[in-house]
Amino acid sequence: MAKEENMSEGSMINLVKKDLGMTPYKKIRLQLLSEATIEKRRERGRILLNKLKSGTQGPVFYTDEKLFTVQAVYNSQNDRILAKSSADIPVKVRGVFRRQKPKSVMVWAGVMSDGKKSPLIFVPEGVKINKEVYLSMLNDQVLPWIKA
Repeated sequence: MAKEENMSEGSMINLVKKDLGMTPYKKIRLQLLSEATIEKRRERGRILLNKLKSGTQGPVFYTDEKLFTVQAVYNSQNDRILAKSSADIPVKVRGVFRRQKPKSVMVWAGVMSDGKKSPLIFVPEGVKINKEVYLSMLNDQVLPWIKA
């Protein structure tokens, strides 16, 4: 916009913010859904809400899993080293060493709608979570916990 009006970017920002009282907002990512999908989700949501309101639905079990990596997060804007010159800094201190596939662990947990929390389940590294593995985990570790 500033180039189109032959003015500096800073002047354009001041004009928009101060004179017009507007604020620039970032665009957000959205999922592309068809009208049919939106309507189907809306209907399923209504059915679930009605079941939850009426109390005919048993306790709901919410689950999630998270992959944790042991590689530290690096932010070049915040991670700085103070020195008089870059030659004073040893390479091992100055460099940030990264692995392509760092060691990781997947942790799985669940919580019931009545507030009961499942024990943490640590999924071994390299295990692909597919239908069979997930059902096996539910039957072997989660179901006994729910029944206890």
